[in-house]
Amino acid sequence: MRIIPSPPDNSTTSLPDRRQTGPFNKGGQSKTRPIGRGIIKGGEWGFSDKNLQGSFQEKKLHFFKMESGGYMALAGIDMKTTPGEYTLTIIYNNKKIFEKNIKILPASFGLQRLTLPKEKVDLSPEILNRVGIEQARLAELWTVINEKLWNGRFIMPVNGSITSAFGVRRIINKEEKSPHSGIDIKADEGTPIAAPNNGRTALIDDQFFGGKTLVLDHGYGIYSIFHHLSKITVSEGQLVKRGEIIGNTGATGRATGPNLHWGIRLQGERINPVSIVNLEME
Repeated sequence: MRIIPSPPDNSTTSLPDRRQTGPFNKGGQSKTRPIGRGIIKGGEWGFSDKNLQGSFQEKKLHFFKMESGGYMALAGIDMKTTPGEYTLTIIYNNKKIFEKNIKILPASFGLQRLTLPKEKVDLSPEILNRVGIEQARLAELWTVINEKLWNGRFIMPVNGSITSAFGVRRIINKEEKSPHSGIDIKADEGTPIAAPNNGRTALIDDQFFGGKTLVLDHGYGIYSIFHHLSKITVSEGQLVKRGEIIGNTGATGRATGPNLHWGIRLQGERINPVSIVNLEME
């Protein structure tokens, strides 16, 4: 069992070319897992079949075969997870073969102050109702666990610096709002967006906060969420390959300028996209 740290908060202000697969931060590895900043990687055993089961934080682990012949499962830790110890259990042929308490530590994600037009912050009852419907539509998606479509390493959807890091607390017009659930990548209007990995288009929507929104289902509970697009070039239900162009960046919805918001959900848990790009999964 290994636990793979992601880069420290706000330490990565720019990313290498999305075609590169090397780690962004080779130092500072620890044996415990900060909240919402990584993915547990484990289950590399040479079993003769795939009769593996497991759970972490009361959620089922979905194992898949690696090129090495072993098996791996991913489990997300949300940024709001209460610090403490959580039990990881692995079962093979209906027999418990591994159990360990994973210690989750508190983490600081930083603070960001923004000023936006009042109508984008002080919402009318009608807009609040719309936002609630849009959020419920997304929340329903996270409960669906489909077949594994992704294969190998995830890549960055666009090249550019991160202008807003994962997990930062946001003060908008002097009022604290929800923490940032993804990363914002600086990109000129109309920059092509590449699929981070194989997947199926699960949702296309025009949302109040997110503007033109696209969700890819990569399978096994992994979803990519893209906000503020100017154009979407795929249709719902369409299968896409890693690197395939799925749309263009923009500034739709509540955005301060052209950028790409990219979020990752793993069985509903909000995960730093940089963590999944860093993760070796062959």
